Amino acid sequence: MVIGGNCTLTLGAVAGHQVSQQRVGLLCVDLHTDLNTPSSTSDGALDWMGVAHLLGLEGSLPSLASSVGSTPLLRPDDLVFLGTDVNSGTDWERDQLSALQLRYLDWRTVAADPEAAARQALAWLNMHDRLLVHLDGDVIDFIDLSLSENTSRNLGLTLDQTSRLLTVLCGDPRFAGITIAEINPLHGAEDGSTLRSFVEALADALAPAALTPGPSSRRS
Repeated sequence: MVIGGNCTLTLGAVAGHQVSQQRVGLLCVDLHTDLNTPSSTSDGALDWMGVAHLLGLEGSLPSLASSVGSTPLLRPDDLVFLGTDVNSGTDWERDQLSALQLRYLDWRTVAADPEAAARQALAWLNMHDRLLVHLDGDVIDFIDLSLSENTSRNLGLTLDQTSRLLTVLCGDPRFAGITIAEINPLHGAEDGSTLRSFVEALADALAPAALTPGPSSRRS
């Protein structure tokens, strides 16, 4: 588990697993696709540009894209988005989703049946040897759990739906790690109860993974 401030931490996690020389897939549980680059938006925040740099999209910063090894770290068919709200993205991001034929399940589809959505995503990555999960706190509706850094309201999953989704994703025998970003404890209750609710739900979701042998570390 890697916990950090923003979603660029996923670059390091993916790069770390690439040394296994096994095929790595990434499941992004995120309200946004993070496909922006510095040239596609006037907002300079790198935290919504992580996936663009994983894929080495045109306009990515060479200093970031290459800082963790060879580029690109992932191909479009190594990636699945879950819980996404396409309408919250930029025109550039929507164009990239279409042009690269990136696979995603929007948040309404995931909310309707988290377990089925997880199984679909895992099936899309059935040729991969090890799987990483990235969880952005903004995928959880701020009305249901007030912890995300970006406070989108009436968008995204409930905490329970998120936990159910993660239980299936992280219970897969190929699960190799999870990155968690964009959680702001200051947005929750002062007594820490909001954060405790998140931690307890996360622990429940990860419990099956602790009992499942992880992917082999041998080189293929």
